[in-house]
Amino acid sequence: MPSYIKIPFPSKSGMTIAKNGSMFWEWTWEGSGAGPNMGPVMFTADPVSHQSGLTSLVTTDIAKCRRAPGAGGSTEVFYRFTVVNRGDIDTNYNLEFILFNDLMR
Repeated sequence: MPSYIKIPFPSKSGMTIAKNGSMFWEWTWEGSGAGPNMGPVMFTADPVSHQSGLTSLVTTDIAKCRRAPGAGGSTEVFYRFTVVNRGDIDTNYNLEFILFNDLMR
């Protein structure tokens, strides 16, 4: 069964992205104890409610990547993606994702 996970940021209002701006992200489970090869996964930016104008956040350039073998010979999977603000205002947001790791079994 897919898992929904919301990543709240320390600030109550989340991260802020400028109008017409973009932010690059890299996500990994390395060192979390969850295992190195999680996925497939779908990332989105979740605009915080009650903002002063139209919010439109687009998640683009999603890539599944693999590191070169480390000392232990593992090749950890990680993800890269970009959040683009196409709304009318600077926008506060949190990250959320759906993990479809049950498909890997």
